[in-house]
Amino acid sequence: MDFLVYWIVPDSGYVDRIHAEISLRQEVAGMEEREGAFGFYVPATHEGEFSAFLAGLQEETGLSFRVERLNDQNWNAVWESQFEPVILDNWMHIRADFHPPASGTVEHELIINPANAFGTGHHETTRLILTWLRYQDLTDTTILDFGAGTGILGIVTYQLGASTVVGIDIRREAVESMQSNAVRNEATIIARKGSAEVIGEDLFDVVIANVNLDVLQMHALKLTAAIRAGGRLVVSGILSGDDRAILQAYPAIHWDWMNQEGEWIAMAGHKP
Repeated sequence: MDFLVYWIVPDSGYVDRIHAEISLRQEVAGMEEREGAFGFYVPATHEGEFSAFLAGLQEETGLSFRVERLNDQNWNAVWESQFEPVILDNWMHIRADFHPPASGTVEHELIINPANAFGTGHHETTRLILTWLRYQDLTDTTILDFGAGTGILGIVTYQLGASTVVGIDIRREAVESMQSNAVRNEATIIARKGSAEVIGEDLFDVVIANVNLDVLQMHALKLTAAIRAGGRLVVSGILSGDDRAILQAYPAIHWDWMNQEGEWIAMAGHKP
């Protein structure tokens, strides 16, 4: 299958809106960020509808973009050439299956193939949540990974002792990626396709949501309800300054941790 990569440079006043609206499009199969530009991967079969949507968004926000075409063979080659292992001290080594194992001693090693889903450990938001998870006791906990993408964060929680991990994503490709990466890492992930509606009445000790501000606001009530009393919520995919909006959207959460990398932040708190 051929892919089109739409490299988009958003006007600084519309970064949140542009990222949110494009990320939620069903045509988008993957994303990467490079030197201030967002690259959205769209199957060539969806070029018409995505281009029409993008033209309307361009008119409203003034974004600029260029389009790069990749054939199926180049698609895999591009991932392999650009995807380098992620090393977090001697605690975590994240690599694809075409990389050799870690040469030194590490506590945890993950094999994550990006395929057509978000989440390889390279983005600041993923690293911020990994930093938080590193110091949590997750033994026998229940975890919800909302907007799971490749499943990387859910798989990490399983390696850290979680007993039940549910991963949710709206894209079929992400659910398939999550499932294959779980098998690759000998982790058990309950993968569900959909959004907040597929959480049901389940309650979790920890809810992870690495999405974007609009999605966090849209599903605030449901995500809050999914946390059992005394449980934890950690969110990212938000920019510096968005913390005020998160505080307003989640009044029931007692926030006690925030960290920042570049322009991105992550926040965590507990539900009394």
